[in-house]
Amino acid sequence: MDSLGLIGSNEPGPRQLPLLQDADDNVVVSTVEALGNIKNVASVEGLYAAYDRYDYARPAVAEALGKIGSPDAEGFLVDRFRKSLDALATDPGTPFAIIEALGILGGGDALAELRQTLQAVKGPLRSASLHAMVRISERLGRALPVEEALK
Repeated sequence: MDSLGLIGSNEPGPRQLPLLQDADDNVVVSTVEALGNIKNVASVEGLYAAYDRYDYARPAVAEALGKIGSPDAEGFLVDRFRKSLDALATDPGTPFAIIEALGILGGGDALAELRQTLQAVKGPLRSASLHAMVRISERLGRALPVEEALK
């Protein structure tokens, strides 16, 4: 799977979708990564299902959704970001992956969500949130919506 994703051909995409339900964890994650690398828009719904089905695949799914860049993924990721913060102690990787993906594809909703949670997060998670907010603000041509001290 990894090789198919790295060559960038979208041709095998439809045949990969059933592998998102494979019993082997490595096959699922490799498929998620390949679908993200080939930017397979048709796989977005399947990736949503994989995110909800497999805890271990969540960071890879968030990354793949960011690479694909479907505007529809913003709402999904914003919703899952809130939930990922509740599980931060047991799953610290997922919030970072979601923040990175939102920085790539997010719009106004992602910017508002990141700003709202900025005061609740600390350390590297706060830095990642600020970086994503800068990326989104630059892409949207908006001023960064934070206090001067944070800039």
